[in-house]
Amino acid sequence: MNLTQLPVRIAEIDAMKRIFHLDFGHGLSVLIFIHTFGCNRKGWKAQVAIFSSRNRCIAVDLGGLS
Repeated sequence: MNLTQLPVRIAEIDAMKRIFHLDFGHGLSVLIFIHTFGCNRKGWKAQVAIFSSRNRCIAVDLGGLS
């Protein structure tokens, strides 16, 4: 799985705040992947590849950290 080829979605909170994220997979459970300083949503590639076959996986980019 290549996360760079998946479409990046944008959740717009208001005109000044947007959250970029990947939303991949399907299933009853939702797993949300949140990175730390110096990382971004792409760091969850291995985990999303494993869990997305049975779960919906959302990987977010936190503003100011990536």
